Amino acid sequence: MSVTKYFAEEKIWRSPTEHTWMFSEKANLGRIILEVLNRHSPKVIQISDDSGVRMTNREIASDAEKIAVGLHQRGAKQGDVVGFVARNGSYLTTALIACFYLDLPINALDVTQNEDEIYSIFRITKPKFIFCDDDMVYVAHKILKRLQSSADIVVIGNDMSGDVNIEELMQEGDSDDMKKKIYEESLKDIESKYQIIVCSSGTTGSPKAVALPYHSAIRRHWFTDINSDPSHVFFSFCPPFWSLFFVNLLTCLLSGVVRVITTAPFSPEIYVNIVEKYKVTHTLISPIYLNSALESTRITPKSFLSLRTILCIGSLTTDDLVRKLGIYALHGKLFIAYGMSELGSIANYLYEPPKKVCVGILAPGNESVVIAENGDRLGPGETGELCFRTPHQMIEYIENPEATKNSFTNDGFFRTGDLGFYSHDGFLHIVGRCKDLIKYFMSHVSCSEIEKVIKTLPGVRDATVVGISDATCYQLPAAVVARRKNFTISANDIYEIVAKNLPDSHKLRGGIYFVDDIQVTSTGKHKKREIEKYATKMFEMLKSNNDYKSA
Repeated sequence: MSVTKYFAEEKIWRSPTEHTWMFSEKANLGRIILEVLNRHSPKVIQISDDSGVRMTNREIASDAEKIAVGLHQRGAKQGDVVGFVARNGSYLTTALIACFYLDLPINALDVTQNEDEIYSIFRITKPKFIFCDDDMVYVAHKILKRLQSSADIVVIGNDMSGDVNIEELMQEGDSDDMKKKIYEESLKDIESKYQIIVCSSGTTGSPKAVALPYHSAIRRHWFTDINSDPSHVFFSFCPPFWSLFFVNLLTCLLSGVVRVITTAPFSPEIYVNIVEKYKVTHTLISPIYLNSALESTRITPKSFLSLRTILCIGSLTTDDLVRKLGIYALHGKLFIAYGMSELGSIANYLYEPPKKVCVGILAPGNESVVIAENGDRLGPGETGELCFRTPHQMIEYIENPEATKNSFTNDGFFRTGDLGFYSHDGFLHIVGRCKDLIKYFMSHVSCSEIEKVIKTLPGVRDATVVGISDATCYQLPAAVVARRKNFTISANDIYEIVAKNLPDSHKLRGGIYFVDDIQVTSTGKHKKREIEKYATKMFEMLKSNNDYKSA
């Protein structure tokens, strides 16, 4: 394990430099993937839980080549963006490899996003082709009409709209001469500045189009123990629009690991069932989703016995979650990680009890500073905004130079908006968000700090804290809470534990509101903007009662 070192004169933390690449950083990723697949062509590499379809390396490579030729025949040129509004089905992998092979930047979006949200990103990235599931074709046509775009739609599934179906595209691309021509082109250096476009999370603001080099997704330290061992099976609910989806995909393809896929949205029951059914050995999951699985009535003491590695990322992992996981994942190693779309892997480590949970040490090649509000750099044990430089961080926010510029310090460190500190042994601790702070009179109140206290109550399954605007106090802290089944926790219980353990400024004067489930994104993060709207609405409804502790 590498060690994060602190350089006191510069007030900067550094991790040892990354290992040298095994191939040129300008090499065509699609060609590399196809060469790896063809070395072990009979091996099953992908299993669809939905259909039961098992695809071998040979089948994936063959379909990817055909799709690449089909796109080329339809006019695809190096640098053309290809949009995806599709779930993680059997054909998605082959279409993505084809895009890498032709050096076509990939822009995958969430099928749960509405028309305006998808339009706002495609307006920036201007895709020349859009692969979409058959139930999204109507939306795709409406968006192209608004964009005044003549982009081709490729349908995954059954559709009678007159657009080309992905199987028809493969038939068009079944040409040995064209396959040879494209292979020869792939021997040249790639020209695109970036190969992957993802959206910033959008949990606290409007999503932006994040342009990434493919190298950000194939840094080996994400999974250090995964290889072509026949017993290794990987599963994750990461959706295609999340940067970690590409980490999962490329790790498995380049390492020869079987990957289980599903088009279903996350549910704890499906997750537990897949882990059991396929004897999953490696999984990547957000703490919120993992907690939901551990709370499920579907889980048994034997459910997670096959798991060797659990990588937790996407939100903060808590001591309580680690304790619950220890009951079920008796043979599994828990890796806790911290990353961002814009930066890739930032920090991770193998958790070893009874240490206090944190997010670990800097990943190889990373540098970090902690800055105060006035811009001064801080030292060990001092809390401030965490800023990083990583070897393969984002190229830019596409068509948003102002946001790109404002996201970096003058000396090139990306400003994460996360609050944290480094302990004296070089371990990184996250304590909240800069934007997660509520201003109550002259005090700054950390939402995360309140959430941690609330979650210590046995009856709380999930909780999030937001600020309610107030003309006198600036903002009032409010909590939205999901109870565990068969527990009778009250608003007063929550109010009292916060009042007892935290300063007066942290009291939940904005109210406590119970819901069945807290709204989360497809990646398992709280939808803060939507939750704040809900809490504000409830606060206004109850304001006349002069009792903000119950709902």
